[in-house]
Amino acid sequence: KMLPSVYPQGGEKVLVYHTTGRVIPEGKLPIDVGCVVMNCTTLAAIGSYLRTGMPLVEKCVTVDGGAVKKPRNVMVPIGTSLEDLFNACGGLTVEPAKIIYGGPMMGIAQKDLAVPVVKATNSILCLLKDENGAAENPVCLRCGKCVEACPMRLQPLYLYRFVNAGRLDELERLHLLDCIECGSCAFTCPGKLPLVERFRKGKKMLKEAKNRSVQLHHRPQRRFKQKQRIPQMNSGMAQRKETNSQRSSAAHRKMIPGTIPDTCWGGTGISTGLVTGVCLGVDAAL
Repeated sequence: KMLPSVYPQGGEKVLVYHTTGRVIPEGKLPIDVGCVVMNCTTLAAIGSYLRTGMPLVEKCVTVDGGAVKKPRNVMVPIGTSLEDLFNACGGLTVEPAKIIYGGPMMGIAQKDLAVPVVKATNSILCLLKDENGAAENPVCLRCGKCVEACPMRLQPLYLYRFVNAGRLDELERLHLLDCIECGSCAFTCPGKLPLVERFRKGKKMLKEAKNRSVQLHHRPQRRFKQKQRIPQMNSGMAQRKETNSQRSSAAHRKMIPGTIPDTCWGGTGISTGLVTGVCLGVDAAL
């Protein structure tokens, strides 16, 4: 099936819907609707492994941006640092305004050049100040362009507002977790709002709140089980004390007055503290 070349056509949820008509529910994966999505790089790596037995150990990375001296595609081992990657491209001409780990739409800003290349790394961008689209004072103009650009039919302007206000109930109602972080809303925003950055923060807030609720739900159950175990622990301790007391009485009865038992000289069968007390009593009798 031929699909139009429209961004973000390669996104899992968008691709599955346009090819099969199936909708991936919120918080689910393509496998939950009977689909598996693999890109060309993954298929090529699987084919190479089946032929040679060699796993994925290197990655083709695009290094680009106005601050890069010689932009190019390089094949580097997984684990190569960003600094070594830039040195392979002739280094940096000037200090970049921003280093983006990933593409211009969905990439993540990085400050540490020691960050390594991983199997999911496709590109590294070093942007100059005029290439950086961030604004010093971003303002929402309520133009609605972000709503028109969103492929998941969400309302980014309201999501942005509720993330800043910490309204988790509204974020759930507006289905923030359905956001695929494609960056279309931030690209079209004339006010240069950091929409994707805020949406990632909002998702983290929702996950933390969910984890807290799960812990609070299981806490009474744990306390109830602890209360059930307390009587069993007390009965077990009482039985052990009674058994130890019986053993101690039996050991006293076996002692012969006027003689020093072998257990006083390192014999076995009686604990050290018990033997000491019994031996002192025998010595006093002698």
